[in-house]
Amino acid sequence: MLHGYDIGEIRFNADGVEYRPLGFFSPGMIFTIVICATEKGGKFIPKNAPEIAEQRKKEIESDVSRCCLWSLPLE
Repeated sequence: MLHGYDIGEIRFNADGVEYRPLGFFSPGMIFTIVICATEKGGKFIPKNAPEIAEQRKKEIESDVSRCCLWSLPLE
């Protein structure tokens, strides 16, 4: 979880860019990505990515039709 937020993140690096998709675990331990941010100099781009993520989480929790399910097999 991000400090001060009810949001988690996945970190990965591709071509020298630190990507940080933000999201939350819904029932059934499904991780829902709500925004894909990057990091530069220890800061999010966009800088308000955690706030955007929390707002989108609230929107999805109040209306699940706002969420699109993708099945991504992990190999």
